[in-house]
Amino acid sequence: MADRTPGQLGQLFVRHVVAKDHDGLKSLFTSDVDFVGLTPRRTWDARGPVELVDNVVFGAWFEPTDQIVDASNVEVGQIADRTHLTYRFLVNNPDGHWHVEQHCYFELTNGQVSWIRTLCSGFQPVVAPGD
Repeated sequence: MADRTPGQLGQLFVRHVVAKDHDGLKSLFTSDVDFVGLTPRRTWDARGPVELVDNVVFGAWFEPTDQIVDASNVEVGQIADRTHLTYRFLVNNPDGHWHVEQHCYFELTNGQVSWIRTLCSGFQPVVAPGD
């Protein structure tokens, strides 16, 4: 795992979320990963990959009826020992079509994410040109 670059890890992160790959996403985190997230009207805390992935990412943020159909604007960069990851998802569900944009900062320990902070736009309606 230590041979993964922050850029590769960021790309894998997005790929696993889009695929709703619980195990793949968990494999990116240390056993004691420290997570804090901010979405509209709520903060989230999790310790460990199971709590983060099963309870937050796929237990609250993206429900079983949410189909993530595209990831765009994926960018990964470095700020000293922190990696910045940003992306935008196109999500379809019974309520409509949505954009969800997230910005993450994370630190690695032995090739895995050990600390992560995420800011999320929330589900924003896709607006057709001219609307």
